[in-house]
Amino acid sequence: MVRPGYPPPVLRSGTPPPEVAALARALGGELEPELLFGIGGGAGFGRFLYGPIVTLLTRITTSENGREAFLGNACRRLGVPYRLQVASSEPALRKRLQIALADGRIPVLWVNGEKLPWPSFPKAYHAVAVLALEADRARVDDGEERTLPLEVLLAASRTPGARHRTLVVEGPPSRPLEAAIQDGLAAHLAQMWEGFGPPAVRAKLGLAGLTGWARTVLEDNARGEDLGAQILMRGGGPAMRLAQARFLELAGNSQAGGAAREAAAAWAALGNALLLGRATTTQVAALRDAEQASLETIERAFQIRV
Repeated sequence: MVRPGYPPPVLRSGTPPPEVAALARALGGELEPELLFGIGGGAGFGRFLYGPIVTLLTRITTSENGREAFLGNACRRLGVPYRLQVASSEPALRKRLQIALADGRIPVLWVNGEKLPWPSFPKAYHAVAVLALEADRARVDDGEERTLPLEVLLAASRTPGARHRTLVVEGPPSRPLEAAIQDGLAAHLAQMWEGFGPPAVRAKLGLAGLTGWARTVLEDNARGEDLGAQILMRGGGPAMRLAQARFLELAGNSQAGGAAREAAAAWAALGNALLLGRATTTQVAALRDAEQASLETIERAFQIRV
């Protein structure tokens, strides 16, 4: 059983990752969240150990600070003008949100999902679209509209790395959608084939990271409840592959979408095995093969080489 505090099973699939749901709202709802997910770079893999805690990164790994962000990458590829800023304090953040709303914008605010007063996805980047500030209450959208105390929202914005960070869209897309899709696919392929960052880190990401995890996954059965929840309950479906599949289908290729769904099934099998403490090297190896098959299908379908 998953420990109390994680979201109910309804969040396991079909729910877009919260970051892109917020950006879709800020863009006026004309682009589906999963389309933005793929344009940002889509699914990825990394396994990182911080003391006794293991975190699985299951979307593309990006720099997240006051100048760079996954959502910023999606905006840039679409040719969307935007402001990415970090406020110096909670009062400064409140003023910044009020100014954006008064200008008719919907600001995106990054928050710590564990600090929200409703069940959230485990260990995922989380963002909400701020729809209104009303006295001591705030109205937000993280896939559905909700209200919460303003002081709770502001406190939740104390995220690691870049506290009180907002993104404000300042205009419509100016690049062709097809070009943005191609750029997102190229970023996805490059990171899954080659990794990201310095050489010591690259080996932990993408296909190389999955190869390494096959050698160590037995150790993770001791923390399988947590890792299984990260795989099964994170936004987008098992390890975000259902979001990737939907993106590929929206991009016009059902064969590539089907390959991503096969990878999602392999992730689901591994996630359920981890919940029971029974994950095996063979399962991770099969998962890696499914991911490689998905990458090769994307390359053929969209004629992209990295």
